[in-house]
This record gives sequence, structure tokens and C-alpha cells, in this order.
Amino acid sequence: MACTADDMDFPMPPDMYSTDRLPARGRPKNPELRRRIVQVAQLYFAKCAYNDVSIAEIAAQAESSKSTIYLLFGGKQELFMAALDDLLDQLPPTSQLLPGSDREPVSDQLMDMANRVNQLLSGLSFDLVRRTLASEIPTSLRERIWATAGLPYLDAIVDYLREQADRGLLAVNDARAAASLFIALIAGGKALQSQLSGTSFGLIEEDHVREAVQLFMRGFSAPPVADQMF
Repeated sequence: MACTADDMDFPMPPDMYSTDRLPARGRPKNPELRRRIVQVAQLYFAKCAYNDVSIAEIAAQAESSKSTIYLLFGGKQELFMAALDDLLDQLPPTSQLLPGSDREPVSDQLMDMANRVNQLLSGLSFDLVRRTLASEIPTSLRERIWATAGLPYLDAIVDYLREQADRGLLAVNDARAAASLFIALIAGGKALQSQLSGTSFGLIEEDHVREAVQLFMRGFSAPPVADQMF
């Protein structure tokens, strides 16, 4: 069954319904039209299974036409890749994942970082990334997505945990394993629910995030200084 605008559980960006900047239907003349089509396609591909996405529906919501989309992109697969590439290019820098201050207790820093991870995972980019990775895709594309949307953020958390361990604030021997566990504790159940149901990820409840950080701290808190002397 084709996905329609009624199936969307998130609003279209406000400017998507404005037609004052659109060229006439037919041969595209305005690069804004291409951008508009990509934005609408991102919403549909992130929300719906690939086979349920209709080019006609995207064209209607973008105030365009099927012929214009085929002229601009060549086909559905090419439009999907354009939507994915555009979102990957918009991913925030890894620095935005790290705590805003290193003067707070490490537990507060981890809570800050966990909330940032939550925001990242609940975004449209990661909805589309999850759907893509769950599909039959070439290994080269899977590796590119991991190198762009996964590994840099994991490495940033790894570096942060190593730094805290070097300062004696955390007892972390394998920072990469600890970073993977940190993300899993935050996303765990929500990610599984999203994967099994095919629904958007959405924000994780604050209580769950707090409990995840508390559990992580119980496993990796550094022993008191007095204990380290004996």
C-alpha cells in the first residue's frame, strides 16, 4: 500500500506548502524545486518502506509532477539516494555530541551527552539511515553510511571516555566497548521497537535516559581515591 501524507506522524516543514517560489510545472527552472522535492522525499523514505513510497505522492506534496521528478533524478532509486546523501551531509559535527562543560560532575556530563545522543537518534536523518540499513543494500553503501553516520559519533564518545578514564573519573579499560554500551543503554528498547514495528524512532523518555546513565555510572564509576591507594 502506498504511503500518503495522512500516514505522516510529523509535520512537513512549513515552507513546503508555500508555492510562491515554485516554477510552473514541467521542465524545472528553479533549484529550489529540486530542494523541495528532496525534502519531501526524505520525509516519505524515513517514514515508509521503500516499496510503499509513491513518486506520485511525493510529486503532489512537493507541488510538482512525476515527469519533473523523473527529469531531475531519473527514477525512484536515484531520488532515494539524493534524499539519503542530502541528510548525511546535514549530520551535525561530532563536537555537538559532547558535553557542553567539563567542569560539571562526570555523571552530569554523561547525562548531557546522553540527551544529545537522544536528539541525534530521534532525528529524521537517523530514521532514514535505520530504514536503509534494514534493507538489502550493497556492502559499499552500508560501509559509507557507517563511516558517515555511525563511526564518527562512536569515536567521539570513545575519546571522551578515554579522557575521563585518564583523569581518574571513570574506570574504563575498553573505551570502545564502553561507548557502544553507553549508546545501547540509551537507545536499546526504543531501537528494537522501531526496528520491529517500522515506526519512527522518536525521542526517548527522559526517565529512561537518566536510568541508562545511572546504570552506566554504576558499571564504570572510578573507585574513591582512598580505595585506589590500597
